[in-house]
Amino acid sequence: MFLHLLRSEGIKPRQLAHHGSNIETDVKTARSLGIRGSLYKATWLSEIEVRYFEEDNLFAQLLAGVSRSFRLMHPDASNPAMIGACLAGPMFYGFIWDVLRQASERGISKLYFIARDGMVFLRIARAIAQVNPMGLDLRYLYGSRRAFRLPSLFEITPREKRWLAERIPALSLSMLAERLDMKGEELRAFLPEPMRARFHDLDASMSEDLATEVVDLLDEIPALRDRILENAARDRDDIIAYLRQEGFFDDPRVATVDIGWMGGSQDSLYKIAASHKRDIEIHGFYFGLFHYSKYTTRRNSKTAYAIVPNHTTDNIVALHTELLAQADHGQTIGYRRLADGTTVPRLRDDGDHLRDWGVGDFLAGVEWFSSEYARAAERYPLAPEHFLAVVPRLFSLMMKPTPLIAGTLGAVPYSGDHCDLKLRESAPAFSVRQALSYAFSQRYENRRLMTEWCEATLVRSSPLARAILRLHPLVQGSKYAIKHSLLFIINKIKDIQAPGSRGTRKRRAGSPKRGSSMKRETLELR
Repeated sequence: MFLHLLRSEGIKPRQLAHHGSNIETDVKTARSLGIRGSLYKATWLSEIEVRYFEEDNLFAQLLAGVSRSFRLMHPDASNPAMIGACLAGPMFYGFIWDVLRQASERGISKLYFIARDGMVFLRIARAIAQVNPMGLDLRYLYGSRRAFRLPSLFEITPREKRWLAERIPALSLSMLAERLDMKGEELRAFLPEPMRARFHDLDASMSEDLATEVVDLLDEIPALRDRILENAARDRDDIIAYLRQEGFFDDPRVATVDIGWMGGSQDSLYKIAASHKRDIEIHGFYFGLFHYSKYTTRRNSKTAYAIVPNHTTDNIVALHTELLAQADHGQTIGYRRLADGTTVPRLRDDGDHLRDWGVGDFLAGVEWFSSEYARAAERYPLAPEHFLAVVPRLFSLMMKPTPLIAGTLGAVPYSGDHCDLKLRESAPAFSVRQALSYAFSQRYENRRLMTEWCEATLVRSSPLARAILRLHPLVQGSKYAIKHSLLFIINKIKDIQAPGSRGTRKRRAGSPKRGSSMKRETLELR
């Protein structure tokens, strides 16, 4: 080809410059002929795309090709935009396509995408609907665990006490008060004097025993119980007004879309909605669920997509996947009614920290991928789609993240608990001192407060800090082995010293042999 071009154009080799992606044919062969050959790497698959690309699979070619097209057409794209188009889009597109299809088949006309995780899902759904409209009413519903849980409380039962005492991974008096729509000082004032004296720092994490003591007092102090129930009733009236305004009660069956993981928010939402409209049916579509709660019924049903109950091996990537479900506003903490009669959400903040991270670019990247893939799928209708086969490959990237994934998602401002007001990076880079503290820390709570995503922190940290972090499994394993070895030795010593043990006296005459005794016990058990 090169020789033909030189002859047909009548030029010398040094006058020709060639750019290509193959090191052998485009660079070495060209240079051997005296042509200026250079390597063009932009067309190469990225570390993300190569995970789900297969040479002989048209679907994989479409998926990777759309992602690569974004990179080629947007050479100056920010890292959040790249993550949106190359990771979040391929991760979630199949889920939303399946939701739209199922909703249409079930005769559901309205889909409510629950804030904040639902914003990225809504962007994908609208992009698909532009190419393949199904006549569905796609709506965004402001809500959260924080906004749904308290209004669903009609009395303080063991169920309510369990979620009030949850430690994710810590629980302070201020966080408990937040769950009750109170201030920390206000809650502290209701407690008996001896109990109040134990809370000098309202933001300090309580022990499990202390948290249980406080939660048990919630229905034992009449004034405190009444205050909690009043807050719940007031918040319930506000959320029902908001749901009515958003058309939630217009149809007998509605569906919600959320990322997961326990389905507790839907249980609370159903309890609130059913108190206003007894025959309402809610079906929740989830990217993943760890289990189906005992409150899951025909009227409060759920469908899981990629992470299904009892498949615990996928649970560990849930948090990291949740980092891909970003929105451009803060957490919904409740609702308020305006003078004109409308009801609007109360947000914890305006989302400046998310905009600083680049959430706008991220969502634009997701939307671009979704629109382009939807059009590509229309052009190739015979190409079989296997999105669920791609998801595990993308999950593996969350367990061994690339520098782009670790650096971008690890910098997302994050809070593990919906009532924890302290935002921190989900996977910060560690100093040597922090790495030592993490590796030798005995408490899971302390380690999780340092990083929610150790694998990404490992990638982001310095070489020495990484070497120390790799000691953590060895250190914990050694502690476990030493602890249980010592316990084994102590128990053996106790057995030897115990009266009647084999080490202190002989077996009495006529007593059954050890083997026959064990055999008889086995038969009795059977």
